[in-house]
Amino acid sequence: DISFNNLTSLQDIVAVLHEGKLKTFTAVNNKFTVVPAGAFQGLTTLVSVNLMGNAITDIESKAFQTLGERIELNLLGNPLRKVPSDAFRDLKYTKIYLNCAQISPFPSLPEGVTAMCLPDSYSTPIDVFCSVATLLLTTGFSCQAKTQLLGLPQKTCRCNRCPNGTKPSGKLTEEWENLDMGCLPCPAGRCTAAA
Repeated sequence: DISFNNLTSLQDIVAVLHEGKLKTFTAVNNKFTVVPAGAFQGLTTLVSVNLMGNAITDIESKAFQTLGERIELNLLGNPLRKVPSDAFRDLKYTKIYLNCAQISPFPSLPEGVTAMCLPDSYSTPIDVFCSVATLLLTTGFSCQAKTQLLGLPQKTCRCNRCPNGTKPSGKLTEEWENLDMGCLPCPAGRCTAAA
């Protein structure tokens, strides 16, 4: 996990990791602006790529070309504008989470690949894998576990944005079956918007 490090070059970081059997790549809240072509080349064992909360505006052609099957790709919280038509072409049985409001036109997706397009405001409840729910907690969401959906490898959680002046009531743990979080008032002077 290389989150919260003010990193700016995704390609330089990934180049160092090519030797291992990495299953998850988590680089949340850094300063990446581009996902370059072939960014994950050689990392064929990945099952989760989390780039949530960076400053990514562009995804280059074939950026995810070498990722395997059944990937969970989280691009939420990035101001994406440019996504080429072949950006997701080589993905198989993948779920992509992203904000789609500024992406036009939206690229076509291969069979078996789904995109969960969320509005920038997150005004409605969203159902995500509980591993994504863990990250949503850091951006002011409360989450509750749901039953495992048939055919999906992970348990799902329903998450809602906490209202202004409140924050999530606890931490998400590996015991997702017991997860039932709400929103609590923020301590005086601690937060004025959803934390």
